[in-house]
Amino acid sequence: MHTFYLVSLLLFSCPLSSLAQVLITEILFDPSPQVGLPPCEYVEFYNPGSDTIDLNNWIWQVGDKTVRLVSQCVAPNSCLVMMQDTDQLEAYRGQVPDTFEPPKWLGLRNSGDYLVLKNPEGDIIHFAEYSPMQYRDVLKRAGGWSLELTCFDQVYNYESWSVSMQPLGGSLGWLPSDSCPVSVFHPFRANRIGYDPPSSWVIHFNTSFHPASDLDQLYIAFGAEQVFYTGFHSDHCDEILLNWTPGIRDDMVLEVTIEGDIIDCHGQSLQPAKLSVGLPEMADSGNILISELMFNPGENGLEYVELYNPTGYIYELNDIILATVDEFGLTKDFVHLGSESFLLLPGQYVVVCADSKGMQVRHPLAPVESIHSVRGLPALNNSGGQIRLLNRQQKIIEQIRYDPSWHYPHIETKLGVSLERISFTVSGYLKDNWFSAAVSSGCATPGRGNSHQQDYQILQNRFQLSSAVFSPNQDGVNDFLLISIRLDQPGYMGGCEIRSLDGQLVKELLPWGLLPANGIVTWDGHNSIDNRVMPGIYVILINYNHPDGRPGRWKQACGIAWE
Repeated sequence: MHTFYLVSLLLFSCPLSSLAQVLITEILFDPSPQVGLPPCEYVEFYNPGSDTIDLNNWIWQVGDKTVRLVSQCVAPNSCLVMMQDTDQLEAYRGQVPDTFEPPKWLGLRNSGDYLVLKNPEGDIIHFAEYSPMQYRDVLKRAGGWSLELTCFDQVYNYESWSVSMQPLGGSLGWLPSDSCPVSVFHPFRANRIGYDPPSSWVIHFNTSFHPASDLDQLYIAFGAEQVFYTGFHSDHCDEILLNWTPGIRDDMVLEVTIEGDIIDCHGQSLQPAKLSVGLPEMADSGNILISELMFNPGENGLEYVELYNPTGYIYELNDIILATVDEFGLTKDFVHLGSESFLLLPGQYVVVCADSKGMQVRHPLAPVESIHSVRGLPALNNSGGQIRLLNRQQKIIEQIRYDPSWHYPHIETKLGVSLERISFTVSGYLKDNWFSAAVSSGCATPGRGNSHQQDYQILQNRFQLSSAVFSPNQDGVNDFLLISIRLDQPGYMGGCEIRSLDGQLVKELLPWGLLPANGIVTWDGHNSIDNRVMPGIYVILINYNHPDGRPGRWKQACGIAWE
């Protein structure tokens, strides 16, 4: 037996005037394996008003595809289900709802998509975004369970959708009895601006406007020149499209002012913002770096690759290819980083992932403006691998390798812990240039500075310690000792040892061999049999030979504390 609210009581305390005429209230995008619902895709509509609404000539949109609906009436306080194949209702064990088939079924991607319902005049009535990451339970994520709108006072909110709790996998044709809690929202503001040559600009906001918003209330100025909006971009109510041809040079950065007496779909007022934009350059070797990896996030996590722009120039991620590489240096899989402009500004981090909304839910500290969702992102092998970035001419601009053994070996679990790059001035191919994200930083820092980041751009000596004292307790402060190597020419041979004050060998940190001209070596405070050393003073000793044969020795004391 199913439990449902009486439909006449479903509006809670929300007045009818604040709701859309017709709502999207349930989505089944992955019907297999069948739990109890019909074995086909469907979308449920609900009429919260007091008048019957005919959907004749209304526009249904999935992603960038649209279809005009035929005459179908949605009674007041009632549901109507649009199905891929109504004949499949024979396999449904519940009460048969009112259903219809559209003139053309627009397939619902299992990877997620953006849905829009518009009236015959083209006005957006309701929209919804769905993703498999909305299923917290991996068993239900496998298919057969619907997503339901369960928060009717926040009908445009991504977090108002939940996986069905009904035994059949959904409440097809009925509204569920569950209600989600009121969410906490980030301040409403503009995040970033994309560029589509020669004259189109898209302003991205961190939440959606109400579809009926009066966009005339927006004030947008590029420098001193005010620009008037064109409208929503691709019917996304969190993106404003502008057409403007500026007199802007390649080396010019403009400040864009965005403000106005306008609210988002949650009733929050727009916060004034000033963003920087400019014309992007083509990225070359070293212009974009890989700074963090989440390759083993666990069942409910998201893989991601974090990028960083160390230069003073702007680059277009749209022009970048991200590829995984096999042991022979051949490309295994690749993806272009989006079809929509994403400008990577100087000093900015960006997180490339498969689901931007899911990233915000799982990593709430990640800046929304630094999250870039890309379909078809290559899978990151849990056993390690190599990653390469290329520009549109397929020139390599960055390549790194990673391995799970590079994690700090003394953390309890490596699931959901990212690998962070320590130095941007040292190759990403070196094991000692990667370390587990600090526990105090949530075991990951997507879109933010790395918890262990250290750079030595003003290194005067051949060898240098990162600090005089370190404490390997994973609190994000001096969790390891970093020995930086910066040699005047290649060809040095050498080795690095850790010794006690009385000269006893504690650990051979770097076996004798060819030293990198520019590299780092790390010590985690453990000895040669992987036991923690006692707190105290130790000596770092490096013996080396100059390329002309002259020997040399460098030693430096350091302290270790475990608290």
